[in-house]
Amino acid sequence: MQDRVACVYHGRVNRYFVGFLFFLGALVIAGVVLAIRYSAQAALLFDAERRHEPAYVFDFSRKGLSETPHGNSSDATGLRPAPSSVENEAFHESRGVLMRVVRGEGGRFHYHGELVQLLDGGLLEDEWQQIDIYAFPAGGDYLRLATHEDYLQLDGGPSSRQVLTAASAPDIDLAFHGNDARIIWLIETRPDQESADTASLDAFIATAQVHGATPAVRTAVKRFTGARTWDQLVAFEFKSEHQALGWFRSLKTQTALAVLKSRHVRTAGMLFRDVPI
Repeated sequence: MQDRVACVYHGRVNRYFVGFLFFLGALVIAGVVLAIRYSAQAALLFDAERRHEPAYVFDFSRKGLSETPHGNSSDATGLRPAPSSVENEAFHESRGVLMRVVRGEGGRFHYHGELVQLLDGGLLEDEWQQIDIYAFPAGGDYLRLATHEDYLQLDGGPSSRQVLTAASAPDIDLAFHGNDARIIWLIETRPDQESADTASLDAFIATAQVHGATPAVRTAVKRFTGARTWDQLVAFEFKSEHQALGWFRSLKTQTALAVLKSRHVRTAGMLFRDVPI
């Protein structure tokens, strides 16, 4: 009788113990998932220099003026057509919300661009329909913005964004300058590289200057949200979208781009239409 009771007792203990192990395993898995998903936010939270120093934010979002994919809405020239009056109204309402939230956190709005054409990169991963560039007195200010109710509901929500941050510097001018077209190029450096390969990037930028682009802005960036781990951003402008496409389609540009891509993990290039705010 005593052996039977002991057997039942140990059986129950074993079941509870196994259940406890499954519970611990679930906690570990959830912790790993959260760490992967919010690693960039945690890095900003615990990095005192990034948290306190002035910062630029490059906010790419999926939902633009038109929800129709670019490939189905472009005209005969391959360029996205100008927005309709309904789209313009929706745009101003959306940007008005973002500007209000940014300014409410002490930020300054610099630029808004709508995608004209994805020049390089993955269609689903890098075809961001719009970009907003703004700045904060401290990088940590974005942590508050990222949890603001209005921001979380804007332009498809956090899952449809790629947000990069960069240290603010006097020589980085990202404001609207009156040109029609802006090129934004993102680069992910190989982890085994001892130092960044600047030669291939210099050669690529030089092709743009030959075609009349403004001097390029180059800055190191860090991921806050999004699937891609970009670490460099380059931006320059052309007077028109056609001038920008003429540069991109030239043989020298394509050759320089091939070299650039061969020496990095990946690149993504986007042609945006400047939209005055």
